Amino acid sequence: MTRNLPTALLVCEAKEHGRILFVNKAMLDLFECTNTGDFMAYTQEKAENIIWECERERMSRLIWQQAAEDALSRLQDPYT
Repeated sequence: MTRNLPTALLVCEAKEHGRILFVNKAMLDLFECTNTGDFMAYTQEKAENIIWECERERMSRLIWQQAAEDALSRLQDPYT
């Protein structure tokens, strides 16, 4: 299903320090990993480890802030 996507894709648990569940070949190529096992070892199976250590706290804050804002906007928009 993801083979022909023109972008790198990473799926992880939707929680702080979420474990990586899936990466596509474009993500492996981006990080110069030969296979999923190599990528998981490189990242220690945590999505936050693809971000420079000095930026992790700031990026985590921004991601959770954006998720909260998106959730609030969905509650305000009518659904039909």
